[in-house]
Amino acid sequence: MTFAQVRALDAGLGERVPTLREVLETVGGRVPLHVELKAPGTERAAVKEVKEMGMEDAVIFTSFDLGRLGRVKRVDPSLRVGAIFGEASEGCCTKALRVGAKSMYVYYEELSRELVDQAHGLRLRIGGWNPDSEPEWRDVIALGVDLVSTNRPAGLIAMLERAGLR
Repeated sequence: MTFAQVRALDAGLGERVPTLREVLETVGGRVPLHVELKAPGTERAAVKEVKEMGMEDAVIFTSFDLGRLGRVKRVDPSLRVGAIFGEASEGCCTKALRVGAKSMYVYYEELSRELVDQAHGLRLRIGGWNPDSEPEWRDVIALGVDLVSTNRPAGLIAMLERAGLR
């Protein structure tokens, strides 16, 4: 799709799909923002937007494609990157470290206490992505992850508040 076609879509409640710049303006550095580089050749443009907004300290560039993360680090070695993995394959922690990542994100069904401990032992922050129900959130949190990414943030926040964890 072209950007004009994407822009015409309803992102929910009548809102339009924002540009990266619009997201950066809205967030304004108040919370950390993970910018996932999903398409080839997006690294330079994304880095440019983040740097122009002066939000280098508020952004972590993430991707399944470790080459993209390496290109971000070549543009500016001080930028933070996080590696995303669909599977907890042998050596994923080492692969993340090789591209300069300080964090990694693994599909929640692939997480184990052993992997979380291994990541922490290497000073890597580790998160689980896309648990979307209370039992899944509880299981992931029990493993000792540093963060949880979900499609249902309101539910996760409500659960954390009920538990006195937020």
